[in-house]
Amino acid sequence: MAHNKPTGVPVTRTALIARLRRKLRQGGVELHVSRPLASTVRNELGEAYLVDSVSNTVTASNVDIEALAREEGVLRAYEVFARDARA
Repeated sequence: MAHNKPTGVPVTRTALIARLRRKLRQGGVELHVSRPLASTVRNELGEAYLVDSVSNTVTASNVDIEALAREEGVLRAYEVFARDARA
């Protein structure tokens, strides 16, 4: 019986968000993650959104955390995003 487990080093959601925040802060951008029960913010901006730290304006909404992490180089090719039950 074959198991469909992803191969690679798992990286938790919390660790990935911390890595992204550190990387983005260098460029003057802040990553914000909506709380699951904050439906108004989540409906308008999505689960994650980016804010310019100088002008305090939202620069991107509905950000895909895994895609952004790969783009920024904080999630390596040999690592896999270990998604958990929270969304």
